[in-house]
Amino acid sequence: MDYDLSPAQKMIRGIVRELTENEFKPRAEAVDKEHRFPVENIKLLKELGLLGISIPKQYGGSGGDYLSYIIALEEIGRYCATTCVALSAHLSLGCFPILKYGTEEQRKKFLAPMASGEMLGAFGLTE
Repeated sequence: MDYDLSPAQKMIRGIVRELTENEFKPRAEAVDKEHRFPVENIKLLKELGLLGISIPKQYGGSGGDYLSYIIALEEIGRYCATTCVALSAHLSLGCFPILKYGTEEQRKKFLAPMASGEMLGAFGLTE
């Protein structure tokens, strides 16, 4: 069994690593200290198509595999946990339930705008 990353996965890792080192790292401390949502980082993820990395192309996503998504999270989490959690919540808690359990009508209505970054997925939690 081959456990090496595919060329596409290595490319994603390199792109996201460069993005996080150059863009997210300089802002990370301020994001934490100011308790603010990293809008600038989300816009950059949107521009790169990473808000739809694990969403199939038929629903407006990038069509990447789940490992590519995890690689992106790992690289983002190196410098900005807030952005990492925002992407994770968007895809895993917002998009994935619609993809897995939604109707075809719901997938068409919600996944394309979520994958493109027009809408950001979230969830509500009460304790």
